[in-house]
Amino acid sequence: MSTSKHIPEIDGLRAVAVLAVVLFHLQVPYMAGGFAGVDIFFVISGYLITSGLRQSSDMPLGTVLRDFYIRRARRLLPPLYAILLASSMLALAVMSSDRLRSFGGSVMASALSAANVFFFWGSGYFDSSSDLKPLLHNWSLGVEEQFYLVWPITYLLAQRLKWHGSHVALCIGLVGLIASEAVLRSNGSAAFFLMPLRVHEFMIGAVLAHAGAWSRPNSSRSTHALDLLTLIGMALMAWAIFTFNAHTPFPGVMALVPCVGAALVLAAAPQSRVGALLRLAPMRWLGKISYSVYLVHWPLIVFYRIISGREHLKPSARWWLLAATLLLGWLSWRWIENRWRPNQPGRNQGFVAGMLIATAVLLTLGWALQQEQWMDHRPWRSSMITPREIDLGKKKRFVLRQQVCTERGWELCDAPAPGKRNGLVIGDSHAVDAYNAFVHVRTNDHIAMSEQGGCPPHAEIDNIVLPNHPDLPKCRALNKTRFDTSHLKSFDYVVINVLMGWYTEQHLSDYLEFLHRQGIRKVIVFGQTWRASDELPELINRHGFRTEKLMPLLQSPPADQRVQDTARRLGYLYIDKTAALTSDRGFEVFDHHRVPFTYDEHHLSYEHSLRLLSKRSLDVEKYLGTP
Repeated sequence: MSTSKHIPEIDGLRAVAVLAVVLFHLQVPYMAGGFAGVDIFFVISGYLITSGLRQSSDMPLGTVLRDFYIRRARRLLPPLYAILLASSMLALAVMSSDRLRSFGGSVMASALSAANVFFFWGSGYFDSSSDLKPLLHNWSLGVEEQFYLVWPITYLLAQRLKWHGSHVALCIGLVGLIASEAVLRSNGSAAFFLMPLRVHEFMIGAVLAHAGAWSRPNSSRSTHALDLLTLIGMALMAWAIFTFNAHTPFPGVMALVPCVGAALVLAAAPQSRVGALLRLAPMRWLGKISYSVYLVHWPLIVFYRIISGREHLKPSARWWLLAATLLLGWLSWRWIENRWRPNQPGRNQGFVAGMLIATAVLLTLGWALQQEQWMDHRPWRSSMITPREIDLGKKKRFVLRQQVCTERGWELCDAPAPGKRNGLVIGDSHAVDAYNAFVHVRTNDHIAMSEQGGCPPHAEIDNIVLPNHPDLPKCRALNKTRFDTSHLKSFDYVVINVLMGWYTEQHLSDYLEFLHRQGIRKVIVFGQTWRASDELPELINRHGFRTEKLMPLLQSPPADQRVQDTARRLGYLYIDKTAALTSDRGFEVFDHHRVPFTYDEHHLSYEHSLRLLSKRSLDVEKYLGTP
């Protein structure tokens, strides 16, 4: 399989990859594994880059590297920089100052080929929703560009040392795969974002570049075999795209499914009859514009979400966003990619100088977008809730906890206090809301807390938690204590407050049953309440302190009737969180001091958390006072 001529099947494979990613991001049903399209791109890149390097291996090292990086820059940078500039203009128009700070950092990181590292650093549980980061998709470009920095030099040096390129690629790929699988178990974000833990996907393509000649058929029998291999490859890619989801341990070993599938198609499709599907004109067209389509699709979706205030896309919105993506992708390909991509040796110096200037401009722009002192004074984006107020509001949730633990000592803060009535609050990042309420009302009790973001109580937490949980080992250890009967019985009562979603009412009901079987008699469990479709301060800054405008942008509380029924049957006390935050005027999106009920999408503000027991304090007193 020579890369000296254009291979139409590669365009078809690119079409499959980009369509999978775009439909996944458009929330199209049955496309939960569309993220695997990125891995298909990685295999294609590994194959094409290595094939090109093989053909140039006899040329001087400096010449090969110079030509390689010029070609890559011409291919990648002009459309990328155009999208960065256009996205910055849109962000300046519609984003709050708080979000602009993070966005400005992502512009700088993208211009420096380090978007994956930037988003890895900011991939913690409390980071703002990934659905509202317009440049998040550039993480994959960061991975590719870092691969381009390392692999050509490594490969060409190995060639000059008479090492077989396929052996080098195979060794690097095996080490990368083992490392990815190992790190995935302890730090899913690192395995997802960082290039060394994705390198095995590129190496599959690199190995294929050395083995490509075997696919040339010399009989009808080999043609049948190639048809079968192409079908198997397509089936593997389809398996990943249609069956994988957020709970699939990924990348690691599972990334081999779409990657091996892509490699089989790359190897066999050009000489197979089944490969004609990839040679269809619409597939080739989409494959040719796939890079620009990838660049434009995610900012388009994110800015639509920001402007509309809707997290979930309606079917009609999906269709016109898809159409707009294809149109803008084609325009970018036609007027930017095609204009700059051809290598013009006599003009390369001017191109390099222009790209250096453009990079400097984007770095300056990214820095400027992070300067709060003047971004707050945009006349078209005045803030009713400032970034400083948001930061202070989020930090205020933990003030009581810090006071209690500082007075008692942090090492003893979550241990029972002798001579006092002791309560244990169990939960995820919402536990502190219940903690604030009980410390505020039960002033003579000592309240301990078993809390970690994204870590609700479950005996087999690995089976339900998202694979990219930022601190899964700590979560495992914490859940051991939550199922330690002697530890639980050292407290007089248990309080549970969690967010339901992937942690279901069945999970919580099962935990209540466990507590009852272990003889834990006093348990208070909180229900669910409204959630904002976007960070509530963002919605308020967009629509004002107008309840009638804000309520349609909130999501109804998840059903938890099973939890209520289980608690009642077991003699436990259930507290309706929504009722606690509702007045005669209805649910209070903000109080009379204009403090929002949340400074993000669902964690209660300090002021609203103190209201959780305001209507049920006597019921709690009576319940806990009963022997």
